[in-house]
Amino acid sequence: MGKTRLALALAEACVGTRYTVSQQPPLFPDGVYFVPLAPLTAPDGIIPAIADATGFQFAPDSRTPTQQLFDFLRNKRLLLVLDNFEHLLDDAPLVMDMLHAAPGVTALVTSRERLNVTGESVYGLGGMAYPEQAGDDILSYSAVRLFVQSARRARADFAPEAVPDGVVQICRLAQGMPLAIELAAAWVGALTPAEIADEITRSSPHGRG
Repeated sequence: MGKTRLALALAEACVGTRYTVSQQPPLFPDGVYFVPLAPLTAPDGIIPAIADATGFQFAPDSRTPTQQLFDFLRNKRLLLVLDNFEHLLDDAPLVMDMLHAAPGVTALVTSRERLNVTGESVYGLGGMAYPEQAGDDILSYSAVRLFVQSARRARADFAPEAVPDGVVQICRLAQGMPLAIELAAAWVGALTPAEIADEITRSSPHGRG
């Protein structure tokens, strides 16, 4: 779907005073931090991952690593982007514990599954709008515009009007999903849109028959 890219775009928009209302302080004066969770194989890696992203170093004292990190965050106003949380759902309450301990911290969590914790606000990602047939004004659809923008990085002279059927078919097969559209568009330097659509059909579970 491209949820990581969307989260990064939102995080970037929150960085620095140039993205805030005039004469207002930054929304997150203590920073915006990206915490990649996909490499983790167990929930006990979340605390070290957050510490690594924020530059916090644990001290050799009687406090647990979790307590040390919570104490560090307690008076901070910052944004943590916790990316790809779906395989760590059993430790989702840890996120809420952190936010209770550090009320100035905001967590933006990307996941294929809900965390199912109190206070969670869910923003579902759906596909972009795409045409049902080539006879439509295809460039009025966001999925087609994304495909064209991405395709022109691979082939500068790409013209969707010359191959509307193939472009529409790709966007329909991708169901408007941004990441799938961008991956498909990267092939226009080697394949026609119709050939790309055929490859998608053959490689999808529904297309194998």
